[in-house]
Amino acid sequence: MPEEADLIRAAQAGSHEAFRALVECYHLLALRTAQVLLGNLSTAEDVAQEAWVNVWRALSSFDLNRPFRPWLLRIVTNCCRMELRRHTAQTPPDTAEAALPAVENDILDGVIRREEVAALDAVISTLPVAQRQLVELRYRADLELAEIALVTGLPIGTVKSRLHRSLTAIRRLLADASVATREEKR
Repeated sequence: MPEEADLIRAAQAGSHEAFRALVECYHLLALRTAQVLLGNLSTAEDVAQEAWVNVWRALSSFDLNRPFRPWLLRIVTNCCRMELRRHTAQTPPDTAEAALPAVENDILDGVIRREEVAALDAVISTLPVAQRQLVELRYRADLELAEIALVTGLPIGTVKSRLHRSLTAIRRLLADASVATREEKR
């Protein structure tokens, strides 16, 4: 596969195949980020597609001396902000995709995994929106800390400390839930 810079150069020159290769490389990143920011998979799909249209339109002005991934994330974030402005009503996050187990041979392992993911989702959903968003950007969208800072507009130190507090809260809530479950079984 060609280097990223070569793909960008070719796409800037009008190559649809090179642009398609960029989309294939980064479409999951754009979609997951949009899903975390918007909380709805179908809306996130639309916004991610809108972001790719904006990338195509602005690609000629992209500076090859800069990294592509943060530039893309900024465009996705801006499209999400525009969507939120258009539709101020908040909808609960679509966690159906996260609740699906990985492909496994043992059905019992799949059931246990789904239960664990559901318990984790339930705990995460109790966090304040800002904390929940940081956790989801980090672990569902798989963004680096600097990328989360870029997307949220927070300093990286703030992202680190808030993420640490969020994870500490999740651990505490999971431990409390585990103790409560053991006491119920007695």
